[in-house]
Amino acid sequence: MKDKSLRKISSEDAQKFVMEQGENIHGLEHMIRKISKIIPNILNGTPEERKKVEAEYSEIATDIMRILETDTHFGLMEAVSEQYRGTVKELAIRFIIDYNCATSLEKAIANDIAHSYIKILDNSRRLNNEFNCKEITRNRTAYISVLSKQVDRANRQFINSIFALKQLKSPTLEMTIKTNNTFIANNQQINNEKKNNEA
Repeated sequence: MKDKSLRKISSEDAQKFVMEQGENIHGLEHMIRKISKIIPNILNGTPEERKKVEAEYSEIATDIMRILETDTHFGLMEAVSEQYRGTVKELAIRFIIDYNCATSLEKAIANDIAHSYIKILDNSRRLNNEFNCKEITRNRTAYISVLSKQVDRANRQFINSIFALKQLKSPTLEMTIKTNNTFIANNQQINNEKKNNEA
């Protein structure tokens, strides 16, 4: 027998429900509420209580660090070799300060600049190591070619990201001028001499 207490819901309501559940599972507020219940055991618990929640705390804290990427640079550090993790984070922080980045978009572009710069360094180091090898093989030549392209690509990404951030920080001026004669000059002198018609 069919349960009459179950009712059909519209597709819009179903979508809303799924979105809300997704927010509850992976949203920042949900994670903060979850970790706030664990922190007292980490700070004041017995060694047994700390050990019991350590793994859960670490997992949730990592998720929070990823969610707050533009402030923590956690994903950025994961994207580079271990030897560059401290460097890329410090670079991102300095770029954010240098360009007075306030919005998440500006900070994300600063992260991209730092990441591109590290890719330049890392690929250049690998390329330099290959040049120091005495034996030249077909595979090594192909590898050198790939590294050269990677250095070039990282350089272009670095420059493009800097340009994007500069454009974002100082947008171009847009003007609409309605007139028959318009003279717009930058560092130029315009002489408009009127002829004297008096005789």
